[in-house]
Amino acid sequence: MSRFIPRHILSTIYTVDKQIQIQPDGNIQLDAEVEQRLQDVVRDLVKAVNISPVTKEVAHAG
Repeated sequence: MSRFIPRHILSTIYTVDKQIQIQPDGNIQLDAEVEQRLQDVVRDLVKAVNISPVTKEVAHAG
């Protein structure tokens, strides 16, 4: 059961629809603040995955 205890608490990101614009070509444009927060959260997630002992177990099992 201890394998299911979270070892990392990651940040969350919330946004409202006015901070996201859909461009005519279908691409999405985020406000600068939202884009920076999203990059920070993704960077933290990548760090957490890279240092996770479970990730290392899975990598070596394959």
